[in-house]
Order: sequence, then structure tokens, then C-alpha cells
Amino acid sequence: QQNFYNQIARRMGFEREAAEIQDLYLDRRQREAAAAVPYEFLDQVSLLGPPERVADRMRAFADAGATTLSLAPYGRTPEERIASLGLTIPPAADGRRGGRPGRSRVNLASAVLLGAVEGVTEFLPISSTGHLTILERVLGYSVDDPDITAFTAIIQVGAVLATLVFLRDDFRRIVFALVRGLFRPGWRADPDWRFGWAVVLGSVPIGIVGLAFKDQIETTLRSLWFVGAALIVWSGPMLYADRTGSQKRHENEVTWKDTLVIGVTQCLALVPGVSRSGATMTAGLLRGLDRVAVTRLSFLLSVPALTAAGLLQAVTKAADIAGGVGWPATLTATVVSFAVAYVAVSWLLRFIAGHTYTAFIVYRVALGSVVLALVASSVLAPT
Repeated sequence: QQNFYNQIARRMGFEREAAEIQDLYLDRRQREAAAAVPYEFLDQVSLLGPPERVADRMRAFADAGATTLSLAPYGRTPEERIASLGLTIPPAADGRRGGRPGRSRVNLASAVLLGAVEGVTEFLPISSTGHLTILERVLGYSVDDPDITAFTAIIQVGAVLATLVFLRDDFRRIVFALVRGLFRPGWRADPDWRFGWAVVLGSVPIGIVGLAFKDQIETTLRSLWFVGAALIVWSGPMLYADRTGSQKRHENEVTWKDTLVIGVTQCLALVPGVSRSGATMTAGLLRGLDRVAVTRLSFLLSVPALTAAGLLQAVTKAADIAGGVGWPATLTATVVSFAVAYVAVSWLLRFIAGHTYTAFIVYRVALGSVVLALVASSVLAPT
């Protein structure tokens, strides 16, 4: 009668079964007692399954009057015992993290560092999201937490603004051409009208795919296993395009077919490590465009994609940001990414005019190999 499960069974509505099991057990008929335990009761008290199921079962325990739950871990080391329970180690009081981290505010020094990395890498074909994911994990943050994924997307808007400022004459010309063409059919012969709509068309695929696979992008694909592998694997197509692209066509020859192919390829960059600029530049080179043309086109295609992603996260994850990394750090990182990206855009256009992508490809393979090695050796947790 003092048995915990006997009491819980009675409180959960299994009085008859509890009495039968108790009588069989006291009569030393243990096998029959075990066989008499109803499946429904086992299901009601089982703490196995997805979080929602476990939460329901915990509430059932609480409703039955249970106030304490003891868990019996197994394993030789503390880490093994924690892993056996499927638990996570919470953040330490001083903000440092162990094991798989929880949510924490980003201090201003880290915000400046993350913003600078975003600004440097956004338009280089080495994956800014991949670099941010790696650095966030090195700094101790859980890279698939909602506030961290939102932070990563929002600070990219700073790099977008840098592009708008640097290429302001191009954007002004294209926007005016689009507006004029909408109201005056005669202006639709303007090459900027066609180019503007080509950019718009090229931005549609990533929006559709991004929304369709939003959950996977923000959770599963943030794993450092994916980041490291993508850095290495996508280096192959980049190398092939860099070596075989004819580069006979220039920016004024870009068509809607070019931007559609490039836009579809850009969807691959939703996997951190592929690189949005790396994907668009590769596709552009394979379409016969020269390096400067595909680089500028990559800049232009970044505006709709990154702006939409950043604004969506800012609106839908505002509470997560406020309760997690913090808005001061997010805004600081965004401002820093703007300043650094402005310099990076200018440098990249000059560099690409006279160099191949070889240096970037070597760097990608080296970084990806290091990341996979660190994760495989448990020096870094994948998320």
C-alpha cells in the first residue's frame, strides 16, 4: 500500500488493476503481477517520446499528487550519466557554458566580433552563415536556439545596407527603370527594366524554398556537421566553374534565364557552408558570365533575399531576441557588419577583376576539414 506506483495507479483511475496487482505480488506471484499491469497505465507514466508527450505525462504525475521525480542515470562518467537521461547542462551562473549550451546574452565584445565576421564574409564565396555558426559555437552559444538563428539573420541586413550604399547608383537606376516601365510601356525597352525584372525573378526561388523548409534551416542544417561538409563539397562545383567558365558575356548581356538559373542555385545556400555568393557566382560562371558581372549580380541578388530573411526574423523572433542575445548586441553587430561589409565589397570587386577563386576554394576546404575534425573529436559540439 505504500508502493509509489500503487498509489499513482489508483489516483490515475486504475484502482481495480492496482488492487489485483498488489494481491498477486503479496501472494508471491510476481510474473502474474507483472503481466497484469495494463498497457494504458504504462503509457500514462512513461517519460519516453517527444517533448510534448513527456510534458503531458509530467502533468499527469503532478495531477496525481507527485511532487518529486527521481531519475536514475547510468554511465561511468558524469557526461555519460547526463547523456543517458537525455538532459542538457544549463548555463553556469557566470554565463559560461558547458556541454550543450542554453540561451545567453551576447556581450558587446562578442557582438562586435560577430558583426565584423559577417561583414567580411557576406560577399566572399566562403559562407558568412557558416562562419557565424562556427564562431557562435566556439563562443559557447547553442547555434540552433531561436534567438541565435534570428541574430544571425538580422545582422546580415547591415551587409545589405552596405551594398545599397556602395552600389547606390546602380540601384537607383534599376528602381527608376522599373517604376517608369510600369507606367510607361515605352520605357520597357530600357536594358535596366529587363535587368531589374531579371533580378526580381532570380530572388523568388530562395524565398519559396526558404519558407517551405524554414524549420529545417533553423535547426537541423545549423549543425556543424552540415557546415563543415558543405564548405568542402561545394568547393568542387566552384573549382569546376572557375576553371571551365568561358566568361565571354558581360553584365549588359544578363537575361532572365541567367538570373532564374542563378536564383535556383542560390537556394543551395540555405545550407550553411555552401555560401550564397559562392552559389550565385558558380552558377553565373557556368552561364558564361565574367567574374565581375557575376560578383555584381550576386550583390544585387543579396538585397531581396537577405533583407526579407532579416526582417522576417526581426518581426517573428523579437521576443526571443529580447529574452536571449539582446537587442543592444544585435544592433551593435548589425552596425559593425555594415561598416566592415562596405570595405569588403570594394576590395572584392577589385580582387575578382584580376584573380581566380582558387584562394577561396583552398580556404573553404581547409576550414571545413578543421571543423569536421573538431566535431568528430568532440572538441566542438555540432550544435
